[in-house]
Amino acid sequence: MRFTLLRLVLIVAALTALLAVAVPFYVRSRAARLDARCADNLSQLWKMSYGYKAQFGSPNKLFPANTGGDFWLCLTRTPVPLVDGVSHPIFSCPAAPAHAALGTTHYRGPATDVNARPERDAVGACLHTGDALIVLFGTNNVMQVPAGSPDAQAALRATRP
Repeated sequence: MRFTLLRLVLIVAALTALLAVAVPFYVRSRAARLDARCADNLSQLWKMSYGYKAQFGSPNKLFPANTGGDFWLCLTRTPVPLVDGVSHPIFSCPAAPAHAALGTTHYRGPATDVNARPERDAVGACLHTGDALIVLFGTNNVMQVPAGSPDAQAALRATRP
């Protein structure tokens, strides 16, 4: 059986069609995976802030009074750090083009003292994509909301870098 030019062209066309279907699926699944890791980082930071509240929050068991990204970074400045700020990647959004510099974070923290806000308010957010916003609420629920939506605007007002 001879391998003709027509068979070669058909094989190349079939492979091209398969790639045309597979590549967009791969890109979407990669974006969803990065969104999930980003949401998980925010959730883990919020859980660590509860550790701060239990260990260092004074007799009243308060959250840190810091605001913005410093709310998350204060977890590295306790007498016994709750998270290693040097080697732990939790302060970097996995979808960001580069890791957060030492002593900084990609995540937005609460704009005001969380001890004086309702639990339902946003306490953290990440703007790693132009079309969506990952929002962490005080109830430890993490949601992805469209960037221009009223929920996204409220989250941006409730948080700051």
